[in-house]
Amino acid sequence: MKKLALVLPLLGILPLSAQDWEVGVLGVSNSYRTSGSAQNGTIDPGSPDSKVALGLRVGYALLDLGPMLLQVTAGIQPQSTTKVTSRGTSGYDFSPTTTNVNFKNQNYSVGAMLNMNAFLSGGIGLEYRFETYEYQGFSTSASRPWLRANLGVSIPSPILKPFAGVEADLPFTSTKLGDGTSADDRARSMAPKAQFGLYAGIRF
Repeated sequence: MKKLALVLPLLGILPLSAQDWEVGVLGVSNSYRTSGSAQNGTIDPGSPDSKVALGLRVGYALLDLGPMLLQVTAGIQPQSTTKVTSRGTSGYDFSPTTTNVNFKNQNYSVGAMLNMNAFLSGGIGLEYRFETYEYQGFSTSASRPWLRANLGVSIPSPILKPFAGVEADLPFTSTKLGDGTSADDRARSMAPKAQFGLYAGIRF
């Protein structure tokens, strides 16, 4: 036990043998928020319920910087559907009885990530997402840059290196819902405002 207590801190700071490729599965809880109102302030569109979404991401290490790896990444989060509680009383798109409306969204992404190449690992990077939304039968799309940050562990191995950790993603831009906005803006205002979850996979 004493030897193990000495070895574990060293694993946390020593670089591991780099693997070029990464494949991971992401499970995140989408955080939503709507702001403002529509149709002269008479509508409160509510917000989508929190929803766990699954995604797949692949990465390739362009540069091995010793304790750090510079990666390029590509990912997909398939369509997820969540309920929206709408409290509108009048207006263009809302009826008095609308209380559960579906909101659907998905995205494809490309990005770059700087990851610590050690047993105790962390990373930060940028991701550009091509997102699509569907709200009350209307579909639209948007492209947004996101900030990614993660913290976890990587298990040393000469061939396959499993890793697991937590991740937080935040967009740089979002659409606010205001008086007289278009159907595009109403759908975009429902887009995720943050994501928090787990990321796990292998590097090889």
